[in-house]
Amino acid sequence: MKEITLHDLKDALDRNEFQLYYQPKVSFQTGAIVGAEALIRWYEGHSGNNIINPGEFIPLAERTGFVSILTERIFDLLGKDAPLLMAQDPNLKIAVNVSPHDFKKNRIVNYMEQLEAKKTLAPTSLQLEITEETATTASDELVAVMMALTEYGVLFSLDDFGTGYSSLDVLSRLPFSEIKIDQSLVRQVSSNPKAKSIVSATIRMAHRLNMHTVGEGVETETAFRDMAFAGCEITQGYWISRPLPLADFLEFVALGHRWPTNVAGVLFQAQMDHIQWRHDLVDLYHGIADGVAAGSAEVTADLTRKISDHHACRLGMWCDGNARAYASLREFTALEAPHRRFHEIGARLIEKAVRHDTGECKDLLHEFSQLSTDILNCLHSLEDVIHRSSRAAAGGKGAGAASA
Repeated sequence: MKEITLHDLKDALDRNEFQLYYQPKVSFQTGAIVGAEALIRWYEGHSGNNIINPGEFIPLAERTGFVSILTERIFDLLGKDAPLLMAQDPNLKIAVNVSPHDFKKNRIVNYMEQLEAKKTLAPTSLQLEITEETATTASDELVAVMMALTEYGVLFSLDDFGTGYSSLDVLSRLPFSEIKIDQSLVRQVSSNPKAKSIVSATIRMAHRLNMHTVGEGVETETAFRDMAFAGCEITQGYWISRPLPLADFLEFVALGHRWPTNVAGVLFQAQMDHIQWRHDLVDLYHGIADGVAAGSAEVTADLTRKISDHHACRLGMWCDGNARAYASLREFTALEAPHRRFHEIGARLIEKAVRHDTGECKDLLHEFSQLSTDILNCLHSLEDVIHRSSRAAAGGKGAGAASA
């Protein structure tokens, strides 16, 4: 095999031998395609039949800094493809891998401005993927550009999560809205109990941090179902489709495939959100009552307003968002009354703790606990009826294992 040189890369760029392929991403909740990862491919030679694996030229491009020129070409190609992508589905989110080199001298900002000037792809339709290694060694310049682009509406995804680098710190420092669980973990999720536990813990942590999760490298139906059951939101991999040229990707989206849905993971996250919120509030109540936590009247007035709003917690946001798909089910509507009352009692408990008024608190805590049980029972009933309905509707049908 001939060793690839920087001269080869420059010649390939001049000959327009680089193309974009798109790997579909599917929502576990709806079973529909919700986006794609844009991946560069090199078709060498006049015939264009010799495909060079990215693993053979991306490392060279990274070492030499040529990767920033490749990224610029990716954005040029994306600018040409975007009108067709958005015409097919304006809600598609397109992900692009970026390098630390792209953040120097505001290069990535310039790429974005060019897209904006051509009005081909809105910043809110773009996700920039940064590897775990890049994030852990992020320079001040890179962090500043990330913050600025986030204000601009661009979303950032932490790629290759779980590949061995210590990235918990970057989740608190950098503006990521999504974690991509590395395929090395996803491929073991059905056979390795430890990998399955790591995946589940990662999803729960991301959910707690208000981040979305993507499972990459899903190659079997079993892995697909296990990731859904763990509460993952989006997935990509060969079981759904290999990366596709633009025309094939557009045709693939137009077919309207639906993959199996599994809400068990989503409902589990909803239950855990509720339990966590209850735990945090009881902890705060005892902290104020015991004089450990601050409880000034001014702070508490604002806090109790937030606590009393049952739409503001993660369970409430879920009920007002994706869960509206179940609005016609009485098991869903049954959540409203106990959930509203639960928040009312929570606010009263904090008010009483601030005033050091212990009267009624024992009864209120008892009612608070009972309402929590009622909410969890509603969620369990909702899960059961959705499962039964899904099984009846599926009738053995499903999509998957599409290939290029």
